[in-house]
Amino acid sequence: MCAPVQRHSGGGEGSGAARAPEPRYVVVGRILRPHGIRGELRVGIITDYPERLGQQTCFYLAPHDSP
Repeated sequence: MCAPVQRHSGGGEGSGAARAPEPRYVVVGRILRPHGIRGELRVGIITDYPERLGQQTCFYLAPHDSP
């Protein structure tokens, strides 16, 4: 199962109540079209370093207008 990468800030701000940070996502590609008969997708890579994507085991999909 995949989990988003969460980064914790070092400074304590606010009322001191512990709150989990919101996950941050980075756009790495854009779905172009379906491919094959098993649900595969053709994806256009949006990065200057595509070799870094091979290190990832999981990617999330989201609508274009999502935060």
